[in-house]
Amino acid sequence: MNELRRKRLQSLVEEEGGPKEFCEKRHSDSADKPINPDQIYQIINGRRNFGEKAARNMEKRAGLPHLYFDDPELTPETEIFKESDPTYKKIMKALQEKPRDQVNVNTLRVIEMLLKGDQDLATKTEGIITFVEQQRANYSATDTNKEINKKTNNKE
Repeated sequence: MNELRRKRLQSLVEEEGGPKEFCEKRHSDSADKPINPDQIYQIINGRRNFGEKAARNMEKRAGLPHLYFDDPELTPETEIFKESDPTYKKIMKALQEKPRDQVNVNTLRVIEMLLKGDQDLATKTEGIITFVEQQRANYSATDTNKEINKKTNNKE
């Protein structure tokens, strides 16, 4: 497995032009820290282990799909990810960075329907989002009022 991961990383690095370029181009906005070019060089040359934890961290920092280094079928980017719209990019990154078992199937269905252009669903979804936001605001106002009443009652 370690060798498969190493080869997949090496292929990506070569596509980007080298370790430094890979680190500059593949840095994910949600990464906890940037990728170190020296670390990439050491992994590719077999001087550093590329185990489970290192592979998952690299995937997250590089904005790659979960298990990218372990699954030869996965590609680093999808067609929609190449889209220039930053909202699409943000959605795709968020989905790619989550383990498959943590992505809600209903969420994926809604996204799929919206992408297919189902206007009726889009309108319903906007209505649901508005309703949820209103309910959150109501609960927040209710909680605030309860806190004020508690403080007022305690002073008396």
